[in-house]
Amino acid sequence: MFVTSRTRKIRRTASVAAVAAAVALPLMVASPAHAELVDCNYNSTPNGWYGSCHRFPTDGDAGGVSGDVQNTHVSSDRSARVEFKARSERYWFSNRTNRKASFTSWIVVGGQWRMFKEAQLNTNGDFWFNTSIAENIPVSISICVEGKGCVRVDSLRS
Repeated sequence: MFVTSRTRKIRRTASVAAVAAAVALPLMVASPAHAELVDCNYNSTPNGWYGSCHRFPTDGDAGGVSGDVQNTHVSSDRSARVEFKARSERYWFSNRTNRKASFTSWIVVGGQWRMFKEAQLNTNGDFWFNTSIAENIPVSISICVEGKGCVRVDSLRS
C-alpha cells in the first residue's frame, strides 16, 4: 500500500481519537458520588409541606456517610435544609422560607445520642460551620421550620 503524508495524518488522528475515547469513556460512565433517597427517621411535616432525607455513602471519606434533610413547601421553592459532609466534618444550614428555621445535630457518645450542635436562622439565611468529630461516629441531623414540622435522619456517620 502506498502511504502518503495525508494517510499518516489520518492514521495519527484516528489513533489520538481512539486513545482519547478509551480514557474519556470510563470517566463519563463512572458512577459519581450520588444521593440515596432514604426514609426519614422522623417527619412531622403537615399538608402542603414535605420532608426528604438523603445519604451520600461515597463522599471520599472511608467509612463516613454524608447526607441532608430538607423541609420544603409543596408548591413553591421555599425550603429549609441542613447538610452534613463527613469528609470535612462540615455542616451547611440554609433557610429559604418566610419562617424561622432551626437545625440540630446529635452524635453518639458513650452509647447514647447527645446533642452536638444547634442553630437558628431567620428567613433567607445560610451558613457553613466546621466541627471536629472522631471518625466513625453515628451522626443525626434535623431541620425544623416554625409551624411547619421537622425532618430528621439518623443514619449518617463521621
